[in-house]
Amino acid sequence: MKIIANTTNGHICELSNREIRLLGVSSPSIGDEVDLAKAFDTLDGLRSLSRTNLKNLSYEISKLQTKYAELEAAYDKTMLLDNIKTSEDNK
Repeated sequence: MKIIANTTNGHICELSNREIRLLGVSSPSIGDEVDLAKAFDTLDGLRSLSRTNLKNLSYEISKLQTKYAELEAAYDKTMLLDNIKTSEDNK
């Protein structure tokens, strides 16, 4: 991003296509205004993390994935038992 000029309401900037996509603007046109507050909040959040935070987050995500796999397997078994019961009831 390159700041071209200051205005009373902010700045006029030159952005690359990649930067525009990162801001979530799908089809930009001349005169579009983009609020960067959300992007700056995200950056502040990332800067506040440490390697320890990231490792802890990775560990928690791994635990959730394992629990989800267990839950999915239990669901599949329950559905199988329900199907067997229903087929036996129809005999």
